[in-house]
Amino acid sequence: MQKVIIEGPTSLKGEINISGSKNASLPIMISTVLAKGSCLIGNVPNLRDTRFLVSILQDLGCKVDFQKNVFAVHSSSISKKSADYEYVRQMRASIVLLGPVIARYKKFKIALPGGCSIGTRGIDLHLEALKKMGVKLSIRNGYVHAERRNEKLSAIKHSFSKISVGATQNILMASTLAKGTSVLKNCAIEPEVIDLIKFLTECGAKIKVKDRTLTIQGVDELNLHNHEVIPDRVEAGSYILATMASKGKITLNNKEINGPGVDRGMVFQQGALFEWLTVAENVNFGLRMKEEDAAQTQKKVDEWLDIVGLKGFGNTPTYQLSGGMQQRVALARCLINDPELILMI
Repeated sequence: MQKVIIEGPTSLKGEINISGSKNASLPIMISTVLAKGSCLIGNVPNLRDTRFLVSILQDLGCKVDFQKNVFAVHSSSISKKSADYEYVRQMRASIVLLGPVIARYKKFKIALPGGCSIGTRGIDLHLEALKKMGVKLSIRNGYVHAERRNEKLSAIKHSFSKISVGATQNILMASTLAKGTSVLKNCAIEPEVIDLIKFLTECGAKIKVKDRTLTIQGVDELNLHNHEVIPDRVEAGSYILATMASKGKITLNNKEINGPGVDRGMVFQQGALFEWLTVAENVNFGLRMKEEDAAQTQKKVDEWLDIVGLKGFGNTPTYQLSGGMQQRVALARCLINDPELILMI
């Protein structure tokens, strides 16, 4: 059994570069199949999933490679119209291939992420919207078989029954080459989705964002454009929590993010006393805690714990909590203990 042994107490101090976001990199890499030409996608983390996606795209016939955190696309044309189970089973995000590929090519089949046993559970939101766009779908022998009924996909007005990052990305990409203007409501608008929108816009897509509604005017073709992936917010947040807990001081180095004018997000979806200045146009990527006195901080932490369903957990032994609850309570305790702490990226 592997162990991680930490000797303390100690404080984290120093400077670190935050990796590119995996969850932003994967859909952007997939979206290159929509467009013609060549491009370089920088700041892609060297992880199992990103390397595996390169293998999937190469198996489909795309001329791509990946070196030193740069994903290079020499040709995004697909010659093989099937994503096989041996690949898909190892990366569930590969279902997001279906939308962009069927938008550019008339036929495609992709293995169900969990094989025959799981059926379409988990991808129903994707399939429902694609059917409305004019895609004939059938499930046979563990594969989703897709065929466009018309020369181009049809634009749709669609509201997702629940918020889904993957379904939003899939249908967003498909809509960029559809005939007409699509309006997608109840969309996910995480920073990773916004970075995908930024890349597609650079490639020539016409996309507008307002709250959780995306309006996409279909175009005849897209042309690949160089892009730099945003930093990983989960990694940044982990270092910040560790620094707060150890009363340390670190500098997190990141590059500027300019997004297509979207509201501020939060470090954690549950909310916190951090402001995450993510994709507001011409605003640097950064995290800052508001300066408040201890009494005000205590009150806000109590309110925050109540909002996220942790009222009364402030003094509960950490080992009795789940991983996510541990993280939130640890953050709350740090805020109480050091209310004037300021962290800037």
